[in-house]
Amino acid sequence: MQEVRVLEDLFRVSAGRPVVFGGEEIRLVSEVPVRWPTSSAVLSVLSYKESPQQGLCLELVDGQLEVNGLQSPAVCLWLEDAPAKIPIGLRANPLDQPRLRIWNCWRQDDEERQEWTGNAAMIQQHVGAGTFEFACSDGVGVPEFTSIEIRLAFGAT
Repeated sequence: MQEVRVLEDLFRVSAGRPVVFGGEEIRLVSEVPVRWPTSSAVLSVLSYKESPQQGLCLELVDGQLEVNGLQSPAVCLWLEDAPAKIPIGLRANPLDQPRLRIWNCWRQDDEERQEWTGNAAMIQQHVGAGTFEFACSDGVGVPEFTSIEIRLAFGAT
């Protein structure tokens, strides 16, 4: 019996653009502009389910992220190994227009990282000045936006 991939089908039809599902706008990838002179953010892990193993991918377009003393344009954080609050440095030229891209991923056992398949999606909410919350559904089983719940606060320390 073939698994019904409701969200994957919706995103295929929309060419990956946000869609409405269950009354909420959902997306595969959230993209948040980084306003100058912002140079830091804190990612707070509010909750995540343990199985399958949950991860979060971050990419600073037109810049470099600094996480745990290492700089890279993109990182993948496996939540079971991450602290509840993760400081993030944002290094970008003020003349560029950097954007922080965020999406969820997962893996089962020793499988490779999975993302953007099945019922994977996220809901993004702007909850205050420079603060966003994200509720993610991994691609396994029915859409449930409780696989990962995080808060991202720009300019926080």
